[in-house]
Amino acid sequence: MKSRPLLLWLAILLLGPLSDGCGKKEGESGSGPGGVQKKKLKLAFVSNNASPFWTIARAGCNDAQQELGNVEVDFRIPSTGTAAEQRQILDDLAAKGVDGIAVSPIDPANQTELLNKLAEQTLLICHDSDAPASKRVC
Repeated sequence: MKSRPLLLWLAILLLGPLSDGCGKKEGESGSGPGGVQKKKLKLAFVSNNASPFWTIARAGCNDAQQELGNVEVDFRIPSTGTAAEQRQILDDLAAKGVDGIAVSPIDPANQTELLNKLAEQTLLICHDSDAPASKRVC
């Protein structure tokens, strides 16, 4: 299945830049090379609607979470598919201090300000639906 490698690549893309400087700190879990404790990364995947298509994406996120070990993925689906609901989800994730967000913007042109704010707080990438005017990583 082509979507699984894509989702694993997505997880690696989110994790790569975040792994630098994740040295041992009190309360962190996971173990890196040489037994050095690594921070458990909190990532989020946000879809743009409740389509069954996202079941495959959720499975890929769950697989990545299990295979990588030091990752917790919060998978969110806006049940109504509205930009307002997606904004509420993204604001909630930002308030929780997630390390990275992968989002499929519902209304990219009108969400640019929100996406730029998120990009200042965390690693942000767009999937499925792009927001090229935003400051997302890719």
